[in-house]
Amino acid sequence: MVSRDTARKDYQEGPAKYAASGTGELWIFDPERRGRGVTGEPWVLQVWRRTRSGEFRREYAGDGPAYSESLGAWLVVTDDGTRLRVADDEGGERLWPTEAEAERARAEAEKHRADALAAQVEALTAQVEALKGR
Repeated sequence: MVSRDTARKDYQEGPAKYAASGTGELWIFDPERRGRGVTGEPWVLQVWRRTRSGEFRREYAGDGPAYSESLGAWLVVTDDGTRLRVADDEGGERLWPTEAEAERARAEAEKHRADALAAQVEALTAQVEALKGR
């Protein structure tokens, strides 16, 4: 994510630095359009990729979504343009869960499992009590 203090570096130095390091894909997310690139225009989202010939070049610049070959998924801008998320679809309907979302889902599933087990114990206890009363 481009910040006010690093906009020039992120736009102008970042791609060259990552190209030299052998990076296969670079995303530059600039929700506030703070930077000015070599083309002079700030973009919300840029995707740079290494080509088969080894060249590192910008493949996408715009407001998103953009496809990430490295992830095999889409990069979509959400939350009124303030967040970059990964999704299985271009429209961002099937977002990959964040760590917090995954933890909430896990906790909810665990609660449902515990509730189901408690209901089973209650039913079995009632059956045992009914058998004792015969």
